[in-house]
Amino acid sequence: AGRDGGTDAFPSEKTWAAAPARAFYLKGRKAPAEGTTVRLVADASNWFVRVEADYDGEPVCKAIERDGEVWKDDAVEIFVKPPEGEYAQVIVNAKGEIFDTLGVGGEAFDYGGEVRQAWRDTTLVTDVRLPVAPIAGGDKGTDGTWQFRFARDNPRKNEWSDLGSEWRDGVEVAPARALSTVQ
Repeated sequence: AGRDGGTDAFPSEKTWAAAPARAFYLKGRKAPAEGTTVRLVADASNWFVRVEADYDGEPVCKAIERDGEVWKDDAVEIFVKPPEGEYAQVIVNAKGEIFDTLGVGGEAFDYGGEVRQAWRDTTLVTDVRLPVAPIAGGDKGTDGTWQFRFARDNPRKNEWSDLGSEWRDGVEVAPARALSTVQ
């Protein structure tokens, strides 16, 4: 067993359930064709992101290798800005393929993240573990306020939904010292 009764270094279902779910929306705060929520959990070494994405059809997944063009697929995007330094962009498609880079259009960079996915009826649950140190730049401090933005690419519906278009619309938090939900 993993931390708090979870498996494979991911939090337990009980921990995920305690984390608040934030719903994605389109510009003008309109509801997207297929709903999406995100939850964020942290410990001293990792950020954990859970995205629950509803599907009314088969997802588009053409990228089948790491650092392929996953942003053209049904995918979730995670933008992480540490207290100091450049932000990281991590994209995961509905097949679990990952693309990670330093900034948008930046150089590919392997942050050492892990992905776990499972279908629950018509909802794809994607859990992502992002190690804090590589994103912070290794020797740079991890204390302070981190900023997150999340988005969903949905080529079947020609939609891009998120929590908002600016960093201020995302989530600002500091890493936890022990596994905890982020409010």
